[in-house]
Amino acid sequence: MRHSFGFHLLLFGHIIGAMTVVAGVIFAGGVLVRARRAETALEVAVYLSLAPLAVVMVVAGSVIVGVCGFWLVVVGGFGFGSGWVIAAILLYVAVLGLGALGGKAPKRARLAARELGSDPITPELRLLLWDRRSRWYNDVALALMVVLVWLMVFKS
Repeated sequence: MRHSFGFHLLLFGHIIGAMTVVAGVIFAGGVLVRARRAETALEVAVYLSLAPLAVVMVVAGSVIVGVCGFWLVVVGGFGFGSGWVIAAILLYVAVLGLGALGGKAPKRARLAARELGSDPITPELRLLLWDRRSRWYNDVALALMVVLVWLMVFKS
């Protein structure tokens, strides 16, 4: 099946958006890993101050993926009733929701670390950095993102 230039342009945007999301997720994960290894609250605050940039990357990429993806369904003639399209939309929403929930504890850790300044890391701050629920949300979101990428590559 031959597709138009517009289809390929949307596909390019969709892929660039997906790459931006993945880059933002990797960046956020790296910042959190480094913050967990910090020795002072100030270091935690400095590392986690980079997290909003990762959030901007994920949000911008998600908007591009969503807009281009919806247009691709229309332009490509796939139809919103296709099983893989429905699955992709549900996974997309689940990944975004779980990612947002997973980011709450690190955000609270950033604010708490900023408040502590150059003081040592408190047990409460350590708990926020290693929050079990946040880690679960993020791990499940990452697993679903891998499934979503697989679905996009191998759809039929």
